[in-house]
Amino acid sequence: MNFKSHFTFGIFTGLLAYYFTSNLIAALIVFIVQIILILDFLFKKLIRFEPLHTIIAMIITWAVAFVYFPAYHIYFLFAYFSHLFLDAFVHEEIPLLYPFKQKLMFPIKHSERFVIIMSLLGSLVLLLLEVLRI
Repeated sequence: MNFKSHFTFGIFTGLLAYYFTSNLIAALIVFIVQIILILDFLFKKLIRFEPLHTIIAMIITWAVAFVYFPAYHIYFLFAYFSHLFLDAFVHEEIPLLYPFKQKLMFPIKHSERFVIIMSLLGSLVLLLLEVLRI
């Protein structure tokens, strides 16, 4: 998935976390985890593998967060899972089930454009709801 779709989805999920919790730290954690996962393309260029885009990495991250940030571990898991879930529907192979060789993908045509539009619309709705405090 491209940077724009990940970035807009990161904003949307961060706003979603804030809307339901009114916790700015939780929202920032969700946004930052989404953005950090974008940087996995550097690993792909260097070692031809995306280690952060695996279920194993998600579980390790969640376990570390559970130990060091117990009040916020669920937000790490939510951000990571939603990112990997979204990536399963794009036209790019990710090693989700590593160490197994099988790729788990369900590519949808124009999924990046759809994610950008829906994330922007969702973000606007959440901002409107926050302003109106519904």
